[in-house]
Amino acid sequence: MLGLEQANQIAAFGTVALELTTLGLLVAYFMRVESVLNPIAAWGLWIGLGVSLIASAVTLFYSDVLGIPPCVLCWWQRVFLYPQVVLFAIALWKKDHSIASYSI
Repeated sequence: MLGLEQANQIAAFGTVALELTTLGLLVAYFMRVESVLNPIAAWGLWIGLGVSLIASAVTLFYSDVLGIPPCVLCWWQRVFLYPQVVLFAIALWKKDHSIASYSI
């Protein structure tokens, strides 16, 4: 079974990796690097659904499996995170690429 310390380390490394990826994508966006942006745009709905699903699963893992009660700010994050799974799933089903405007 995964302990609290190992789960925290994995979450911390994952957070740093996602932040570095986001920074790299922002640089590519502003520098108009099409070779990076085109594959991301093609898979954007799947990426959004995957990230929101994983983030929701991690929050539920911390609450329900590890038994850590979420703080008030964590509840606010969850209020806006959980609907993202539904939004991205519906957008993927309808092939609605304009989800970025109302997802952000």
